[in-house]
Amino acid sequence: MENYITVNLTLDEFKDTIRDVVTDCFNENETNKQETQDEILTRDDVSKLFNISETTIWKYMKDGRLPFRKIGRRVLFSKTEILEATGLDNKSRRDK
Repeated sequence: MENYITVNLTLDEFKDTIRDVVTDCFNENETNKQETQDEILTRDDVSKLFNISETTIWKYMKDGRLPFRKIGRRVLFSKTEILEATGLDNKSRRDK
């Protein structure tokens, strides 16, 4: 048998309760989005991050060592994917 709780609320109290629950869920969702959002890097950003030349970046892209995406003429990199590919992410370090 299921247990039920009956609570007497005014309409305004009920609205406030629903509003609070929805606001909490929305805020939690926004926090999770911010934590999972990946940083997008340009070739210049990658060059500075690894202290390598753009020529070396191009070579690594050609060899398949650096995952990248092209959008029009722009070449963009996912910081998470690059760190995973190079073994510099925290996850790879823990597994070793």
